[in-house]
Amino acid sequence: TSGGDASILVFSPNGNAVEFATFLGGSQIETGVNVMFNSQNQLYVVLATRSPNYPTTANSLDPAGSNQFHFALSLLSDDGTTLLASTNIKGTNIDLNAFILDNNENVILYGRTDNLPYALPGTAYNAVPQNPGSEIYLLKLNPLLSTIVAGTYVGAAGAAIDLIYNKALDEIVIAGGSGNFPATNNVFSNTGGTFLARFDNQLTQLRACAKTNDIISNIGCDGYGYVYAVGKGDPVPSPNVYSHISGIGFISKICGNLSQLVLETQVGGSNINYPMNLQVSDAGYCFMYSEYRIPNWWPIATDADISANAFAQMGAFYFQVLEPDFASSVFTTFLGS
Repeated sequence: TSGGDASILVFSPNGNAVEFATFLGGSQIETGVNVMFNSQNQLYVVLATRSPNYPTTANSLDPAGSNQFHFALSLLSDDGTTLLASTNIKGTNIDLNAFILDNNENVILYGRTDNLPYALPGTAYNAVPQNPGSEIYLLKLNPLLSTIVAGTYVGAAGAAIDLIYNKALDEIVIAGGSGNFPATNNVFSNTGGTFLARFDNQLTQLRACAKTNDIISNIGCDGYGYVYAVGKGDPVPSPNVYSHISGIGFISKICGNLSQLVLETQVGGSNINYPMNLQVSDAGYCFMYSEYRIPNWWPIATDADISANAFAQMGAFYFQVLEPDFASSVFTTFLGS
């Protein structure tokens, strides 16, 4: 197209071959936001678009095009040859910051908008916006993107940061930035400008909300139901954990019900060198990465493929793996150029 389609490139698990490559878009500019595979190796793709003719499927939630800024959610076959389902996701001043799949492979979208043009179920925690002009929302679609299974307005004005599905507790956990979202009782922290909140899987009930002064950038969950958060902060390291005392970043392990801070430690380096993304394995290994700009401020493993000085004064990405319970740093290295 004249504006530029999104390009999708899928590699084999070991990275030595291209499984498929394709373009996806309409007549205007498309920008890729995120991708995720389901259990059948079919690929969900979230795009930002202005195309009035972005390709959609007939029975989708919102097949009608628009030349106003909006998002699109599409499902590709495992070989990339077939568009199995595709819908537009619209809203006034809409952002779509993250999406995940739940235990039934329903698609959960998380972002901010003034208002969604879709009726939410009457059983929703908040079926209508609570903050005119800016509202954080959750929207759950069935796997073929034709029906709203659940949805809610969170009741907070601010930034939608990240969300996870806690499969051990069958709950949805979100992180956001909001000064007007109140903390609930019996949580590990109840003051600050960043929140962690638990919802039931049908988005009918807010089960807990904690507030913290740490700046959360990403969250994760292990197979036991513990919630993890990374970002920028000044924690007091727990006893007997790995810690980089020069770091301005943090990683925290929190009880799944948000009642107790289990472990916390310092990671990262100076300036902007704090974790920006987190993945947690079922066993509790923590995989963190961040943009790296200031040399010699983040520790590098002696067996790493790339030395710290290789990217002195240059933009790169830092990658670190921590053992369960933050006992030690398993591996650290730099990526990029």
